[in-house]
Amino acid sequence: DIILTGLLLAYTDVFNCDSIPLQYTSHGRNALGNSWDVSHTVGFFVNLCPIVLRRKENDDLASTLGGVQSILRGVSDFAVKYMLTGQTMKSPIGYNFLGTHDISDSAVTNGVEVIDVAASEEFQGQRVNMDPMPLVFFAKYTGKCLTLVIFYESSRYSAMCISAVMEKWKEDVRHIVHQLKSQE
Repeated sequence: DIILTGLLLAYTDVFNCDSIPLQYTSHGRNALGNSWDVSHTVGFFVNLCPIVLRRKENDDLASTLGGVQSILRGVSDFAVKYMLTGQTMKSPIGYNFLGTHDISDSAVTNGVEVIDVAASEEFQGQRVNMDPMPLVFFAKYTGKCLTLVIFYESSRYSAMCISAVMEKWKEDVRHIVHQLKSQE
């Protein structure tokens, strides 16, 4: 929630718009009805579904974060319906979170270091699921460090523009974490 809210704020500021359409990657272990228990399945399943995160002009940080949380709560059911109906609507922008820790829990109490890295093999392998998207955002939280990565097509986006998004994304995530810590 925090990472996507930070991305929403950064993207809309840099590109001077009010929303970001994402091809959102979520885990695919959603039960398809009450009689299906998928809690003990083995393997990795992925749901890809389109979402649009919106930023209202007069929203404060809490409202923006709440809006993102509301959209994400509905993703699991929507992703299953989206895949079952064979819909093909796709966003040109991808997002994937790698990691098992919830940044909203431990980061608020422990603080978080936000870094961006060159595209390592770990992220290159994950990007295969996102091709041929011209812009893909990755985030990985390990409990102590949040790593942010942006893949982009240089024919469509300038390095300066992507750098601005990255710096703003890092700044916004830090700001959100700081705000949440100060509310404790």
